[in-house]
Amino acid sequence: MNQKSSILAEGIISRYPKLHFLVCIILGIVLIVHGFDNRSKLIALEQSLPPGEKLKLSGFISYLYDIGGANGIFLLFIAISLWSFYMAYRAYTRIKSAHATKQK
Repeated sequence: MNQKSSILAEGIISRYPKLHFLVCIILGIVLIVHGFDNRSKLIALEQSLPPGEKLKLSGFISYLYDIGGANGIFLLFIAISLWSFYMAYRAYTRIKSAHATKQK
């Protein structure tokens, strides 16, 4: 097996755990900011609509909006970002354990 195919077989995440850690942290932060931005825009749209008129949103977001409103959409983005932070924590523990085994 040559070098290029072995990198693909192992996967980038297992080969570069620090990259995985950073990507998960950045993704979590971006999701929180995006969720807050969506919530702010939806609240502004709700206040500007005439009474009885419904917001027109894309598929899944529209379904979530019908169930939980602007806060429901925000909570979805928070939940996904928490999962991303959990994945970053797992990557950090793997980095830490690999570093500890190298020192022994």
